[in-house]
Amino acid sequence: MRRVNIILLLIGVAIVNLLFFTFFYTNAEAAPKILNVSHQWAKGDIRDLWTEKWAELATKKANGTIQFRIFPGQSLFKTKAQYDALIKGALDVTVYPYIYLSGRIPAFALTSMPCLIKTTQQGADWSNNEIGKRLYEIGVKKGRFHGVSWGSMLGSVGSKKRPIILPKDMVGLKMRGAGKATEEMMHKAGAAITSMPGSEVYFALQTGALDALMTTYSSFITYRHYEVLEYLTVAKGYSLFSAIMGILVGNKTWDKLSEAEQKAITEAGKEVEPYFTKLSEGILEKCIEVYRDKGVKVNFLKESEFNEWFELAKSTSFKTFEKKVKGGKKLLDLALDVK
Repeated sequence: MRRVNIILLLIGVAIVNLLFFTFFYTNAEAAPKILNVSHQWAKGDIRDLWTEKWAELATKKANGTIQFRIFPGQSLFKTKAQYDALIKGALDVTVYPYIYLSGRIPAFALTSMPCLIKTTQQGADWSNNEIGKRLYEIGVKKGRFHGVSWGSMLGSVGSKKRPIILPKDMVGLKMRGAGKATEEMMHKAGAAITSMPGSEVYFALQTGALDALMTTYSSFITYRHYEVLEYLTVAKGYSLFSAIMGILVGNKTWDKLSEAEQKAITEAGKEVEPYFTKLSEGILEKCIEVYRDKGVKVNFLKESEFNEWFELAKSTSFKTFEKKVKGGKKLLDLALDVK
């Protein structure tokens, strides 16, 4: 009898252990994958809103098997460190201006070519054309990331010392151009160039290390440049500066996701692109309003004045891109095909 009781006890213990481990592993498997997302802009910036919308939709489409923790304002990684962390797998997702990668992958200089993209919608349409497909492939193969969502932003030039209306107005000024293509054009016009991330510009303007800059209208607001600038030049219907933004998922993270999860984040990325375009289209008027309210002199660029910038861009940045970037002429032609 005692032997029977011992056997029953052992069977009971085995059943309890089996139930425990079944419960533990079932719930472990059901636990969502947590992906960390880093970007450099303040919470509430349109790039932050875009990211939040994408993460929410991707989580829903993946039925909760993936979730996201978003770290705005360089709170997880500094701007320059984000890309290296992404390709090493230390970071899962970053929201990044493609132009920041042009030093390593020269083809991405096209994404901030001066005077190339005239409207927000034109830039957004790259995503659905051959140029977008080519740049996506370059990202996967050479950049080691998947660009799952695409956004276009426009911008212009602001200054402390004098209004910049024509290229000749840059002579002698210390300027930041956000990318080699823009900087080449500015340097040709007579500016002294200092390269730095957008997050460092405010201090440089404040201390006199910079006199002027080109950046997006959104960054003019988010980084409060109105506190240190005296003049802002804006353009309607055409643009001196543009920036293609991407929500980038590192290849190492991508390979850990199931096909269903990859599909979810990709579909979510496409679906939020019109949302970002709408946000971006409204930012110019907001920028004008904010800068006028802060006492900054706002100048409107005429088409004839824009044409001088465009001719300078063609003779400098466009020409260099065609000459120095492998397949550069083809890429530039594909970009120009998008109207």
